Amino acid sequence: MRNLKPLKLFLRSVPDSIHSQLFCRLCTQLLRGQSIVRKLQKLDNKIIRLTITDTGNSWCFRFANEGLEAVTNKYATVDVHIKGCLKNFLLLATHNEDPDTLFFNQELCLEGNTEDGLYLRNILDAMEFDTAAHLQKVFGNSVANAVSPLIARFQVGSRLQAMGKSLI
Repeated sequence: MRNLKPLKLFLRSVPDSIHSQLFCRLCTQLLRGQSIVRKLQKLDNKIIRLTITDTGNSWCFRFANEGLEAVTNKYATVDVHIKGCLKNFLLLATHNEDPDTLFFNQELCLEGNTEDGLYLRNILDAMEFDTAAHLQKVFGNSVANAVSPLIARFQVGSRLQAMGKSLI
């Protein structure tokens, strides 16, 4: 757990509005070229709130325009609210823990529109990041064709997952 102290300090010291913007921009960038975007359209204009209980952070966003947009209105009606400690969100994000385990053991709590929340959880659980499609969408075919084999050869995805696990 002590490996999370610098991240927790950063989360506590930077305003949530900045975190929300960074989170939305990062996720929107990562969604480029991914097939998951079509599935996420079912959630367009739905407002999601993530609350990290051990740092006191709360980020609010909506799905729109094939990405995420930060919601700055603190009083906006939230469709889905997911709460939990930082460690459990990181386990979920890095696929180092089964989402069913986290939710059924109440390590992550889902409130609001349960149907939308379960739909989102199932999509994220089944998501496989397509590096080649992302590179193609962002940089074009020539760069994607040159870089994709290197990423596959060096097992970047597995290394990132292992790095995420080592933090926790």
